[in-house]
Amino acid sequence: FVWSSWDGGGCRWGIFAIQCVLFALGTATSSMVPACATRGPQSRRTLTIAGICAVIGFFVVPIIGLPLGFGIGVFGASIGNGMSLSEASIATRDAMRAYGTSVLVQVVCGMGIAALFIVGLLIT
Repeated sequence: FVWSSWDGGGCRWGIFAIQCVLFALGTATSSMVPACATRGPQSRRTLTIAGICAVIGFFVVPIIGLPLGFGIGVFGASIGNGMSLSEASIATRDAMRAYGTSVLVQVVCGMGIAALFIVGLLIT
């Protein structure tokens, strides 16, 4: 925003608008993709437990604790909902794929935002 308002050129504001769309896309995807992957009555509870476990895992095991805690949380919540071990592992696999997809989309959106900023610096 600050970069766009310094000179106020139309090109800069256009780049800023595209960056805002990419940011909104990445943010919305981070919650919608895992929610769609864990269908059923336990999905909200499962994702809440997985999110809490992910935060705990982030502080207990630096760097890899976030996805590790998320996976353990989904598996534990699935077992708690009365699923068998094979059903819980399938639910965990599906949730981890969805989590990985949402992280990948966020990374791509973030890189797109950075690339647009660099392109904007070069052309203005």
